[in-house]
Amino acid sequence: MIRSCGIKLFAHLYWNSKQAFALSKDRYPYWTLFAMEKGEFEYSIGEQRGIAAENDLILCPPQVWFHRRALKPVTFHYVQFEWLAGEENVDYPLEEVRVRIADKLRLSTSFAHLRQLSEFMDERSQCWKAYMVEDMLNMAVMERERTARLPKPTGDTLMLAVRKALQEQALEALQLGELASAFGMSPVQLTRRFRASFGVTPSQFITDIRLTHAVLLLKETALTMDEIAQRCGYDNGYYFSRVFEKHQQVRPSVYRKLNQV
Repeated sequence: MIRSCGIKLFAHLYWNSKQAFALSKDRYPYWTLFAMEKGEFEYSIGEQRGIAAENDLILCPPQVWFHRRALKPVTFHYVQFEWLAGEENVDYPLEEVRVRIADKLRLSTSFAHLRQLSEFMDERSQCWKAYMVEDMLNMAVMERERTARLPKPTGDTLMLAVRKALQEQALEALQLGELASAFGMSPVQLTRRFRASFGVTPSQFITDIRLTHAVLLLKETALTMDEIAQRCGYDNGYYFSRVFEKHQQVRPSVYRKLNQV
């Protein structure tokens, strides 16, 4: 049982070109990760079904039936672990059991290290395995968050028009009530419908645009906080600073000192 920064590693096995799984289904006492290098297999975990392929991470929670069937010879890393008690991600912040990692270079490096370490069972080697596994899990979380930030497709043409209006007016002193009225809705109706279409509220959407612009101004200009606030749709520098610190976990003046070159 080896601890890394955020997990306890119980098992790691490397399978190369496995033609078929010995068991078509199984349940595990720990979190179980199948990190795919090559091949394909069909899986069912709880209510989620799909096909795992190259660069996929398949994660099965403890005591949940994991059904699988190889479609092509599979090369993968089999890992069992637990999140450390007290860690924020102890319940794993992913709803999906499958995450495809876009950073193939970084993932392939982790795979290469795990392959080299697979034959060694000493404590130091096990510790390095745990760090490699944790890095892959962090990649999965980062990939999920990156995907969540992408605009979500919607067939609601009215909400597409609302989003366009928000993008055009976000840096102005925008009143959500006035915008909702212009589209024939109440603020509550607008918020619910917008969130159903894009996964965020209009206020969150506006704040993201404003803070993205504020970050640019903090890095590239010598404008005062009041001047930045005015250019980002806020009433004054004090309120802007409060919003910035709430979302960025740092005061804008400190952010500027750390990031201005």
